[in-house]
Amino acid sequence: MNPRCFPGIILVCAVVRISAAEPFLELSITYQQRIKPLIKSYCLKCHSTKKEEGELDMERIGTLSEVRKNPKIWQKVREMMGNGEMPPEKKPQLSAKEAQVFAQWLDAYLDSEARANAGDPGRVVLRRLSNAEYTYTIQDLTGVRLNPAKEFPVDGAAGEGFMNVGDAMAMSPALVQKYLDASKEVAQHAVLTPEGIRFSLGKSPRDWTDELL
Repeated sequence: MNPRCFPGIILVCAVVRISAAEPFLELSITYQQRIKPLIKSYCLKCHSTKKEEGELDMERIGTLSEVRKNPKIWQKVREMMGNGEMPPEKKPQLSAKEAQVFAQWLDAYLDSEARANAGDPGRVVLRRLSNAEYTYTIQDLTGVRLNPAKEFPVDGAAGEGFMNVGDAMAMSPALVQKYLDASKEVAQHAVLTPEGIRFSLGKSPRDWTDELL
């Protein structure tokens, strides 16, 4: 690479970094000047260090850096404000102008956070195959309709209702043993031939011979 290119590359990287940080600088200023006072007036009666209703302590969130540690909290706050659930009916309410300022800041923050993390899937859990996936994989590999997962416990569904979510795909020592037993069961269907290895529904030499007759 031409050494003359380095200053240009450094300049571009600096501009990109400044551009990415600029929205958060404005959000930080607005948070300190306008949002934090609203939180103090309307939120801390229920969500303070002493009274963490819903396990939410907003008193500790003093800076935008603290805000950014858990965007999901602010997604929930925005949702509850939009539904009229926050503040609760019997508590002091934000004026229309205050509610607008708070909502606009939340929307701007969540949008900036999404842009800053675009393309980042977050923590990806290493998961095992579901029972169905494992069964279909064995059938595809062997060409035989075996059912190796018949003794496996039923897969649990995650909160979304899907049965192949990593967080719900536990691998216990007992299940590891069942995988080992299943692999031994599959191996019993292997037939060694002069051409190589094939798989059979049967397990005995007689079954294998009958298939060829």
